[in-house]
Amino acid sequence: MNQHHQDSWKIYMQSRRNRMELIVIVVVTLCVLYAMASFLAWNENRPGDVLNDSLLNMITPRDFSIFTGLLTYGTITFGLIILAQKPGTFTVSLVAVSIICSIRMFAMYMVPLDPPTGIIPLRDLMLENSFYSNKVMVRDLFFSGHTSNTFLVGLLLQKKNHKQIAFTSCFLIACLVLVQHVHYTIDVLVAPFAAYLSYFIARTILGYRTRALV
Repeated sequence: MNQHHQDSWKIYMQSRRNRMELIVIVVVTLCVLYAMASFLAWNENRPGDVLNDSLLNMITPRDFSIFTGLLTYGTITFGLIILAQKPGTFTVSLVAVSIICSIRMFAMYMVPLDPPTGIIPLRDLMLENSFYSNKVMVRDLFFSGHTSNTFLVGLLLQKKNHKQIAFTSCFLIACLVLVQHVHYTIDVLVAPFAAYLSYFIARTILGYRTRALV
């Protein structure tokens, strides 16, 4: 973090209102993430529909769990390191994460699905030890969290080359989860639109902060 970014945080934290705002945003984000973990555990035991996916029917499933995990968490870590340097982008990022998790819970509740035919369960140690309660879950489907979260990172980043890295990673992840039959095609196609909606709402809520502090 360079001196300019340190100064931005110093100026931001001098305001009591900003400090309270940051605390509220962090607490709300943690609560939403906890609710998401509880929801996913409940959703895993709920029956759903199996879709006839023409694209998946043409693909022989293969296990790319390791590559998907490296791309996903590499992109998220890359994004966090950059976004956390500025209070404006950091707070918008947290709000966007809360919104996209909330939208995902609503979407999964409204569209219960059973896993695609031929699925090779995605082994994600990070999720299994947090959101998935030490289980391998297969009904975390509509819409793709791996795709939507990495697309959201691309939206939040500001430099063109940073965006290109995140969006390229997102595209590769989308392809990998389809090849592994972890998601239906519709799960992946809807994900970027949900990510943009989350980004738009977060920027609308905190837009005045973002313009002043990026």
